Amino acid sequence: MEKRKIYIITTIVILTMLTALALWYAYIIRQEVSIGQSSELDLYNTTQELSGRVSGSTGGQTSESSTTVFGTPYGDTVVSNTSTNETVTNQDGVLETNILATEAYIPESWSLLQLHQSATAGHLTEDDSVLFIDTKTGTLLENTLDGETTNMTTDTIPNLIKSYFIDTNFILLVKSVGAPIIINTSNDRVQTLYDTVLQVSQTDNAIYYTTPNATRGITLKKISHESVKAYDVKPETVWTSNLSGWLLQATSASVVLTQKASYNIPGYSYLLPGGSNKATLTTLVQDAPSLITNISQDAKSLLYSTVDNDGIHLYLKNLVDNTVITLSTKTLASKCAWGGDSSTFYCAVPDSLPSSTLPDSWYKGQVGFYDSLWRINAQSGDALELAGATNLDIIDIQVKDSVITFKDKTDQSLWAIVKDL
Repeated sequence: MEKRKIYIITTIVILTMLTALALWYAYIIRQEVSIGQSSELDLYNTTQELSGRVSGSTGGQTSESSTTVFGTPYGDTVVSNTSTNETVTNQDGVLETNILATEAYIPESWSLLQLHQSATAGHLTEDDSVLFIDTKTGTLLENTLDGETTNMTTDTIPNLIKSYFIDTNFILLVKSVGAPIIINTSNDRVQTLYDTVLQVSQTDNAIYYTTPNATRGITLKKISHESVKAYDVKPETVWTSNLSGWLLQATSASVVLTQKASYNIPGYSYLLPGGSNKATLTTLVQDAPSLITNISQDAKSLLYSTVDNDGIHLYLKNLVDNTVITLSTKTLASKCAWGGDSSTFYCAVPDSLPSSTLPDSWYKGQVGFYDSLWRINAQSGDALELAGATNLDIIDIQVKDSVITFKDKTDQSLWAIVKDL
């Protein structure tokens, strides 16, 4: 009788544990599906109408675990730009002059220009020009920053979602219909990628992308620039995961993989040294709510943001000695970009923050920001406001010497901050 009682109790305990594990697994899967609902390539939801800009703000406290706090970045005097707007646009909106912004506050030695009024699918910033593709027409255009946009090709690429410039000649195009292609704009030769592409990031010599695999996770693949130029594209498998929702950022020395951020969901970020299938993942940040990461191109520093009940927090981690600094700047790490190394970074900083759940509400287009653009010295904390009161929700920042380009999330129009010579 006693043995039967023990057997019954043991059976109940085992069943209870199995039920709890099943519920926990279902919860994790539900969270993963929720995080991965929007397309990786449409992270800013360009197909949705923005319901309205944000009013009001929330406070934010610095992390007690961090070592130092930067001062508020208000170190330089800025002046109002009072120049007159001018625009000349033809019927199809392809040829246009730059629009000089008049409302924004710009330092005397800089100018804020709108390079293209229509939505752009991707851009490449050079020393004295910007290449980009018009999303609607699929036309490759160039703005030489002197006031005129010209067509670089008569060909059009329909159904574009996103484009990635490998260099001035080769562009990776991801479309809503049909397989992704790599096109050589100098001779119109096309190479096809027979993969569904989720995320793309590139270095000076390679392209990395993620594609779904049979385990409901992702596979990370690599293509060398040399193989692209030799028309011998053979993707190399670098890493696989049973989880989906990985965001991707590659440098010349490594690849950073971070789970897509969602409000109040613990985030994890890992470094894959050398972008090699023989490398071992190392942890960069773990168990951080709403985690977004942004690594410098020399892989020495990492900007990352978190969101909790106290608001947005932005941190700077030194990857050489693993020290962490809490920044007073309140913005998402995805609204920042590094200069050529880890000494300087640029951030779009909202003038106010919503009380809604970030970053989800921003990704979904439910809220938007009015941003100022700051240049910040990573060592000293000195900062210069390059553009204030822009009325723009700044994304996709690129930095090239005296030219800084970015897009407005609301309409995907293309803009530039140019240093006067």
